[in-house]
Amino acid sequence: MSRFESQIPAWLPAVERLHMKQFLAEFQKIKSTYEESASGKSGLSCVTGVFEGCPYVRLHRESWLSGTAAIFFSVWTDKDSESGGRLHYNIHALKLREFKGHVITSRDFAVSFRKAFKALHRLWPNVRVDYGPLNLMEGWIEYRESTFDSDVLGLMNQFAEISPIIDRLLEERIAPARPRR
Repeated sequence: MSRFESQIPAWLPAVERLHMKQFLAEFQKIKSTYEESASGKSGLSCVTGVFEGCPYVRLHRESWLSGTAAIFFSVWTDKDSESGGRLHYNIHALKLREFKGHVITSRDFAVSFRKAFKALHRLWPNVRVDYGPLNLMEGWIEYRESTFDSDVLGLMNQFAEISPIIDRLLEERIAPARPRR
């Protein structure tokens, strides 16, 4: 059993556990493909896992992680992805006040991100930005088994193109140096 499979709750019905295992395997394959083709160019790290019963593939920069603070892009499935025909994606910005060496409020960061993202909004299918500050944007694409891998990789590559927005916003919020006494 892989460490990701061990994250699959045993109490789930067998059919759901099987689907979750299948999606994790697909996300692992997508991760490998991304790392071979794009990761070096984008500078983004790729991880897979399960959160609250939902398998995911996630992109982030190491510089976007600071203690419990984190910014990352995720594509995930839930128990209704196949039957509902939706594959979900979002950008989370968690506990930004705790970002070491920066002065950040989540609301200010979200407003700034959404302002920069506005010009690109139309390029993201079914995207919304009317969430609280922890969820910078969220959307979904049609779940198609035949194009699942390429659809997910397309979203990941599209995120890589807008990731400099996050870099810039973090850079703008670096805490000023304190004078020495």
